[in-house]
Amino acid sequence: MSVENIKTDKELKGAYLTGERPLFHGKKLHIEQTIFNDGESPLKESRDIVLENSSFQWKYPLWYCKHVDVKECTWFDMARAGVWYTDDISVRDSIVEAPKNFRRCRGVTLTNVNFPNAEETLWNCTDVNLSYVQAHGDYFAMNCKNMQLDDSAVQLLCDRVEGNLLAAKQELDKLHLLHPTGILTAEQIVNAVSDSSRYDVYALMDTIALGQSERCIKILNVLRQEGTEPPIVLWALTREIRTLYAIRQGIDRGLAYETICQKERIWGKRKQTLKRCAERLSISTLEDLLKTSQYLDKVIKGMGTGSPWLMLSDIAITLSGKRLQLTSFS
Repeated sequence: MSVENIKTDKELKGAYLTGERPLFHGKKLHIEQTIFNDGESPLKESRDIVLENSSFQWKYPLWYCKHVDVKECTWFDMARAGVWYTDDISVRDSIVEAPKNFRRCRGVTLTNVNFPNAEETLWNCTDVNLSYVQAHGDYFAMNCKNMQLDDSAVQLLCDRVEGNLLAAKQELDKLHLLHPTGILTAEQIVNAVSDSSRYDVYALMDTIALGQSERCIKILNVLRQEGTEPPIVLWALTREIRTLYAIRQGIDRGLAYETICQKERIWGKRKQTLKRCAERLSISTLEDLLKTSQYLDKVIKGMGTGSPWLMLSDIAITLSGKRLQLTSFS
């Protein structure tokens, strides 16, 4: 059956669920504005499920499920191994922060989905359809079968192109010449994509950490021209602000920086660049940026006045170490 035709007869709205398997073996549920907090496998072996504006914060939320329609939801970092052994699932306009998601699934449709940590994600799945998917991580879509990509819309962003949409499109065009018939496999796509520097939200975060304000504006302009939605950029900026806030608080309290990095899951070269970035920003500035981000979220949702892209520029420039005060709000 198509998930667009799921019929539900029970509604759950505004719930805060904890504990193991709170909705185990659920059927015909319409779940909205619900937080799945701690507790494993909240929807294990469920079927005919519609999920909207909800979030998963712990492991194994959708295992052995059938006929699932997901819209505007978030899998947070600890919602690891979130979707395994599930058949007929559609996910739209969502963010999956957790790695190792979508394993051994059948009938997977992903539309406008962002995977900022796509490590070991979408493995051994069958009948996969991707449109406007951003994936940043190693071994994305390994061993998938019957994978279809919307030739005019797919944004399969792998580490090897560093989010470079133009580079990915050029490589896909080459693949089309090499394989004019049949369905392209994930292995063919990943193997064909060349190393290439590009502009994406991850490049924007790196540029902010390095204090390169002019390049920040250039990247934001490219993102806008390429059709990147403001909520994606705001999500990345807000996450960076919170990380910098935690670093700055830890430093001010005299904590060892290595301890801060372990707690905030900061690795590799980002350790020093984020430390320098945090040191040039005050706690009050970061608190102001969090307030600005909250207001911008309302603007994007039509509940406030202002230009989203102008406000995004203001936040990015301030994080890079300069203050333009492009926007004001009450």
